[in-house]
Amino acid sequence: MKRLFSILRIVFACVPVQIGLALAGTTTAGNFTVQVQIVNGCSIASPSNFVFATTLNTQAAPGGVTQSMSVTCSGVFITVYNLGFVSPNDKDATGTAKIMKGANPGNADTVPYNLKINGSVVGKQDGTNTVAGLILFGGTNTYNLTATITGWTGASGGVLTPDTYSDIVTARIDF
Repeated sequence: MKRLFSILRIVFACVPVQIGLALAGTTTAGNFTVQVQIVNGCSIASPSNFVFATTLNTQAAPGGVTQSMSVTCSGVFITVYNLGFVSPNDKDATGTAKIMKGANPGNADTVPYNLKINGSVVGKQDGTNTVAGLILFGGTNTYNLTATITGWTGASGGVLTPDTYSDIVTARIDF
């Protein structure tokens, strides 16, 4: 038993020395940054598909189709944006003249059209031929968007080939 107490005395005598060595180590420090970036966020509520009335190719072009669309921005202050429309079938550099192509791959006819917001033709989202918008302290702007057919003649100058003509348009905002 004496021997056990002697061993325990030695063990306990060493413990404070080991703890003392651990506490006598070197301290290092590292810096890091905590940050948050607050930005305005905007979204577009795109209209449904624009579908013109089915029309005989010997009749006049159908009238325009109008739907509403909106731009919503959440912001603490002022959000300024440009709204435009991009299509792979844009006929010109500004994107104001667009075309619908037929579903039949052998059909060379196209149907030209444009998109108007509140009566003005709107093109690509490039700062020109776009709609400039402003929203204060978050909110929504609603627009009347009209698709209008601007030509109704086939590729050879005659009547259009019977087909289903379409185009895919992307509404974009830069803010």
